[in-house]
Amino acid sequence: MSHYESLKDYFQEEHIELIMNAVKEHISYELKVDCQVNAPCVKSIECIKIDTLHNVEYELGIAADIVEDDKIVSSSFLLTIRGNLEKNFKDINVIYVRDIDEDDFPKDNLLNQFILPDWSESEMEGLGSGLYEFYKSHGLYRKYKLNIHMLVDRGKLYFAPLPENCFGRVILSKLDVEVIQKGYITSITTRTISASPGTILLNYKHYGVNMDGGLRITVAHELIHSAFHRAFLKILQLLGEEKIDLNSSTGNVTSYENMTDIQKALCIAEWQANELSMRFAMPETTIKSLLDDMAFTPYLYDNKGDWIQVLINTLAKEYGVSPLIAKSRLRQLGYDYVDGTCLGSDDHRKKPFYFPLGTLKGNESFVINRSNFERVTRENEYFAKLINSGRYIFLGHVVCMFSSKYVIAISNSDNYEVEFELGDYARLKVDSIEQVQRVMGELDYFVVKLAEQNPDAVKQRIKAAVTTAKEFVSTLPRRSQSSSAVMLLSTAIMMKEVGVLTDAAVQRVQDWLRTEAKSRTSMSRCVCKTVGTTLSNAICSGRLPIAKQYGPPFWTADSAFVAVDDSLNVNKDILEDELLSDVLVGRDTALTYLTDENVLFSEKKR
Repeated sequence: MSHYESLKDYFQEEHIELIMNAVKEHISYELKVDCQVNAPCVKSIECIKIDTLHNVEYELGIAADIVEDDKIVSSSFLLTIRGNLEKNFKDINVIYVRDIDEDDFPKDNLLNQFILPDWSESEMEGLGSGLYEFYKSHGLYRKYKLNIHMLVDRGKLYFAPLPENCFGRVILSKLDVEVIQKGYITSITTRTISASPGTILLNYKHYGVNMDGGLRITVAHELIHSAFHRAFLKILQLLGEEKIDLNSSTGNVTSYENMTDIQKALCIAEWQANELSMRFAMPETTIKSLLDDMAFTPYLYDNKGDWIQVLINTLAKEYGVSPLIAKSRLRQLGYDYVDGTCLGSDDHRKKPFYFPLGTLKGNESFVINRSNFERVTRENEYFAKLINSGRYIFLGHVVCMFSSKYVIAISNSDNYEVEFELGDYARLKVDSIEQVQRVMGELDYFVVKLAEQNPDAVKQRIKAAVTTAKEFVSTLPRRSQSSSAVMLLSTAIMMKEVGVLTDAAVQRVQDWLRTEAKSRTSMSRCVCKTVGTTLSNAICSGRLPIAKQYGPPFWTADSAFVAVDDSLNVNKDILEDELLSDVLVGRDTALTYLTDENVLFSEKKR
């Protein structure tokens, strides 16, 4: 069978004689003269009608040279042809011919030519739910799961030893293929079958051996082809295709501009099936019902991120898909808080994190993999400076401020190396981190643009914003009243005035500054705890002896006692020489807290 790259090529090669005769008969009838039709060329093609039996009508735009009495006239025509796709156009005939101007050729439309649905993205959810209800009524669902075994039993689906980069295949014409003898559970015996058009083959290694969690999505993908792309599949068969390989993610990719018409049409059909497959396998109506029924309560979990991960895992089990697919589907439906789940690889999982619903927009994400992180670092000079400054760190899945408030150090038991990961506070406050990062990231661009566009007013705006920021920062503890805090908040206020940020965003920056102020106190107390740990080690090791206390609280120069008020009775010299010598950062702060707040140290009279 010949292979054609487009419908134009097909009609040009297979039916050019029919076209020439139709044009010649038309001229003879209209002009009552004999003529020759030379060099006919198919310029355009448009489908104008198709019925359920695949009887289809196309209008072909034809350019040709008409020769009469040694005169050559370039002419244009529009031919209406009719044929049946099931019969491979063997019954094709011309039903109408008319003259047109050269400029009147219809514009090419691949959706129309290849009889593909013209869907908008807003229609996808309704189509997915409708397809679910249809197949559910035909017994193809077992509760919420696509019933794969039923398709196998009915001979509609087989597992086959397909190439590594081919997840699935649709057979377009009767073809002998090799399949797995007994499905995908235990046996690996193969046999050859005569597959009829529409038969679905799935990669045995991916879905039978590795039990890939995308099995039902791939099956849904193929069922969508069967339900909505039947005419398209018939056209592919007409053009000489015997099969379609699907989801070949590791194959060579050609730019759209360099594709043939058939390749472009395949891309459109694949996009439609991909977009609809998750909506079909996990319809919106059932997801909402399941989420309402799930009695998971966040307060049962130490971190809400863990709660969201449990929710994702439960949904994945209900639908028979992988957690990553369940996450993608919920994100598609606008549940952006799932962005912090399913992080890392199976052998190195990252703890999930949480943020309120509505924090992210569109394709925004907190998560970035290593290859994209390295690409952004190479391509974005400002981002690279932030990373190289040491104030930010890439944790393998997110970029975060390198602060003990957000990041904790853990020891790797395999190689004894120290690794960093998000701490519990950051896992609950990712949105506040993001808000500050967003302000910092837009600072330079905003100030420059504002100054360029409003040179006379910019000073007044900045002054007013700085004044407002100073008033707020003055309410913070003195240790947090920094110029950096004023700069950050004043920038946010200025960006709010021109519509870059909202009032809520500015409020979140203020909330973050308040939290940061409290954390500084917490960090100082953390230093004190370090001193306490050091003291305990000194006592337990015998480096600092404990005197036997028989009478009232007192202290000696070389001993420590626990006083009746639970304070630790240690003299100041021992504290500075023996204990604070082990604290590398915050010695003065620790001593101040020990003295002023009576956390560990209080002198007692003998």
